[in-house]
Amino acid sequence: MLVWFEILIAIIVVVVRHYRKNKSEYQSKIKRIILKLIATVLAILLAITVLLQEVIQRILDKVSIEEKKLRQPELNSRNSKK
Repeated sequence: MLVWFEILIAIIVVVVRHYRKNKSEYQSKIKRIILKLIATVLAILLAITVLLQEVIQRILDKVSIEEKKLRQPELNSRNSKK
C-alpha cells in the first residue's frame, strides 16, 4: 500500500515540475480549454431552456383544453336553464 502511495507522490512531483517549466504554454492551453468548456455548458443550458419552454407550453395547452372540456357542460346547463 505504501509503495503505491510513493509512486503516486512521485508522479505528482514529476507532473508539477514539468508544469512549472512549461507554465506559460500550459496556461494558454488551459484557458482555451476552459473557454471551450464554458461555451459548451452555455449552449447546453440554452438547449435545456428551450426544451423546457416547449414542454411547459405543451402542458399549458393540455390544461387549457381540459379546462374548456370541463367548462363546456357548465355552459350547456346554464344555456338550457335560460
